[in-house]
Amino acid sequence: MSSVHRGRIASSFPEARSKVVVLGDYAGIEGDVEDPFGGTLEAYYRCAEQLSGLVEGLYDRLTRGDEIREART
Repeated sequence: MSSVHRGRIASSFPEARSKVVVLGDYAGIEGDVEDPFGGTLEAYYRCAEQLSGLVEGLYDRLTRGDEIREART
């Protein structure tokens, strides 16, 4: 999910705004994951690398005991 997706959900369901988060929020990493849909195989590999990095970032924060920030509103 990207910030565009987050915005669309929040505008359609304002009561859920605080519940909409993306993996980067939890991982403490800014930026959107590139959507590979309809793209090349390389685009899918880049997406997988981005997701892997975000999951690693989240794991690192959790194992250090860092506080996970709330969803951006």
